[in-house]
Amino acid sequence: MLTPQPSAVDFVVSIPPSTVGAPQETKAIELPGTFFRIVSANAAFTLRIDSQSGVQLHSGDLYRCPGDTFFRRLVIINASTTDTLAVTITVGQGDFSASNGAQIPWATRIIGQAAASLAGVTTLALPGTPSGNLVQRASVQVSNEDPNLSLELWDQSGNRVLVVFPLTSAERPLSGYIAVRNPNGAAIACAISETWYYNP
Repeated sequence: MLTPQPSAVDFVVSIPPSTVGAPQETKAIELPGTFFRIVSANAAFTLRIDSQSGVQLHSGDLYRCPGDTFFRRLVIINASTTDTLAVTITVGQGDFSASNGAQIPWATRIIGQAAASLAGVTTLALPGTPSGNLVQRASVQVSNEDPNLSLELWDQSGNRVLVVFPLTSAERPLSGYIAVRNPNGAAIACAISETWYYNP
């Protein structure tokens, strides 16, 4: 039942990957409302309104019910079988959604890897999976401190996507999977860190 006063509630949702051959992983939000806005999402995803068919949404999308109608239930679906879905969604009623354009950005924190080097022929996977109050990864930073040898960044399929040359650094805005690879036989001194959006 809707209340007479405008209201809005933020939900931070983390849904694990779905299992092949099993029902898709979902999260239901049981809150009547007239609008919702996707504040952030680390990937496109499917959302079902009440008993309607699912629609694909992205970060920043806004939905408002037509006329005097309202919804009772939202179901967020993670169709991915490899990645955790992280979504922050504002659900409300009335005219609160007009103020969403002036939202304060998420706070950020940087988390460094404890190891000061990467052993030879070794891959360090950085899946970008949210946990605790970490909402979504903003970027990955890699500094190669070796004067002669290069590091590589690989995607989830094992393809090389970037080379970090000796005595250089690279930063990539990336929320999903990435791996740092040392293809050389010798260890490489390096600094590897991730910048995350988080909910204090």
